[in-house]
Amino acid sequence: MDRKTVLAFVLIGFLLILTQTDWYKEKVLGLKPGQSTVDSPVVPDTSTVVTDKVPADTENEVRPDAQREPDKSQPVDDSKGGSTYVSSFRERLSSVESTDVTVETNLYTAEISGKGATVVSWRLKNYFYNSKDSVSVQMITDDAYGNLGVSFPVGPDTLQTHTLNFKADKTAINLDDGAESESVVFDLEFEPGKLLRKTYTFYRDEYAFDLAIELINISNLISEQKYTLYWLSGLKYTEKHVTEDIANAKAYIFTAGGKEELRLSDKPNVKKSIDNIEGQIEWIGIRTKYFASVMLPISKDDMIARVEGVTRPYQGKLMHKVYSAFLDVRASASARDEFKIYIGPLDYDIVKTYHPGFDKIMGYGPAIIRPFAKLTLRVFKFLHSFIPNYGVVLIIFAILVKLVVYPLTKKSYTSMREMQKLQPLMAALKEKYSKDPQRLNSETMKLYKEHGVNPMSGCLPMLLQMPLLWSVFLVFRNTIQLRQASFVLWIDDLSSPDTIAQLPFSLPLLGSELHIIPLIMGVTMFMQQKMTMTDPKQKAMMYFMPLFLTVLFYSFPSGLNIYYTLFNIFTIIQQRLTTDGNVSQPVAIEKTTGKARSAKKSKK
Repeated sequence: MDRKTVLAFVLIGFLLILTQTDWYKEKVLGLKPGQSTVDSPVVPDTSTVVTDKVPADTENEVRPDAQREPDKSQPVDDSKGGSTYVSSFRERLSSVESTDVTVETNLYTAEISGKGATVVSWRLKNYFYNSKDSVSVQMITDDAYGNLGVSFPVGPDTLQTHTLNFKADKTAINLDDGAESESVVFDLEFEPGKLLRKTYTFYRDEYAFDLAIELINISNLISEQKYTLYWLSGLKYTEKHVTEDIANAKAYIFTAGGKEELRLSDKPNVKKSIDNIEGQIEWIGIRTKYFASVMLPISKDDMIARVEGVTRPYQGKLMHKVYSAFLDVRASASARDEFKIYIGPLDYDIVKTYHPGFDKIMGYGPAIIRPFAKLTLRVFKFLHSFIPNYGVVLIIFAILVKLVVYPLTKKSYTSMREMQKLQPLMAALKEKYSKDPQRLNSETMKLYKEHGVNPMSGCLPMLLQMPLLWSVFLVFRNTIQLRQASFVLWIDDLSSPDTIAQLPFSLPLLGSELHIIPLIMGVTMFMQQKMTMTDPKQKAMMYFMPLFLTVLFYSFPSGLNIYYTLFNIFTIIQQRLTTDGNVSQPVAIEKTTGKARSAKKSKK
């Protein structure tokens, strides 16, 4: 590498390392000294975001419930002013007593509020805030509103029904080791025989449930013959390292033509949207790092989808990203539309059963990487089917990957060793033809041909294995199976850094948490670099790259760092076996004749 390349690496490394420093976290992100995580949300829950309704006088934020022009299907809060026509419904229906419904299945407990017949609580029985207590994950924000609400245009305004009282035909559903499924019907009656009906059907062993929406004899009420099904209040953060949830919070629209992704920046009061995606809507959803809420229309014709997002201050200068999802549905005089609603973990084996394109929400990279990621996950889970400890699975998996790429890396190391032998001759050619680049290229190629060396044979094998290594990175960072999975000793969560102690002071670039595995990984990387670099000009990189990657990976999940540490160790062993313990000797040059001779021959 020349000086400019090294300088570029140094600058990039400096910027990446800067984001890990306490100064950056305190001055830019607004965290307290040494703070990089939030406490586990235990009742009373003060560590996660409370999503309030957006104040009406806030001009810089998205109003998920704001009226649109000219589209009137967006829900509005007409309680603060609207048409008398809409207000009359609100007045008349406000006296109706609402019915709340609790739901118990093998997988979750939930609450459907009679106000709007919307989801206000959803606790997952098999997932917890940390491995040391039994507080189950709550996916709904503390002040939830408008989740699976319905609105429709009435005259010049829009009637949002998530603020109105529905009556239910029961108050509880219990499928815990009981029936396979059970339904509850919520009715909002405008006049006798004219009503909005929402029917929820829950299943004992599924995270998904069915939602049917019927507009019964109210065609004269709906002015534009359409209604909107929406999810307004986003999802609650669930992870101890809340920055991971923030980074992975996104919204999606998936159609027959592909996936649209909405991802907000980390700046305060940013609003962004993807509007009016028409046609065959396959699904629309919101996710955090490990969990998601998704609406899958059973009938996909004549629908318009949109997603919106806003960032709000959270813990100093950290941003809470609130996403809202909307489906505009054409309504006939007495319409009945069915939807599959998924609220649960981002587990590939679960989500793929609901829709062929649902796995696109998993974050397994571009199309060229996705098959490798799926294969990696299958092998990983297969090993776990008979090896209960995921840490041991990581070790076995690292060995298997190394065996798969061994032929490629062996060829690469052999080629690199041969190239290193030619370094003196190549340096001599550069000096001799420094003013004639064309001649330099031809002489260099002639040198390669004379010694039987192909410069691409060293790079190509490394490029061929990149999709596999990239897929491993994506799977290990995103797979929910590693969440709170313990290994040995202090490593009790392979999805989080292996914090062994909280220091009373802050280390430069690293913070106040002491992680061991990244330091071991840095040492193995240094040993590997030392074995391969024989050019004195690359000595700076031999020290810089391990240090840079150690700092970069310092806050990564321990499972990922364990894998790369093992991979480095196996690579060192392979290099030893490939070189038989001997360092390649460069080709020397006879000063008198200028001809090449081997270093070994020169010692005779």
